[in-house]
Amino acid sequence: MCSTFTRVDPNNPSAFECSCVHCREMNIRYRKVKITCPNADGSRAFVKETLEIPVPTNCSCKAWSEELYHQDG
Repeated sequence: MCSTFTRVDPNNPSAFECSCVHCREMNIRYRKVKITCPNADGSRAFVKETLEIPVPTNCSCKAWSEELYHQDG
């Protein structure tokens, strides 16, 4: 569990001190998953595919930053 808080700044009672910490993956391994899908034309034949998906192996708390919050620009 990661801590997040807002409190009055002891040095300036009219200001607030904030800390936002979130859980984020630290290590990832890739795992192969087999899926079976119907053909695009709706026929009963099936297409089998293997996808490689990322799976977090462990997580840790990290401070939230503007850079992370505005990833898309």
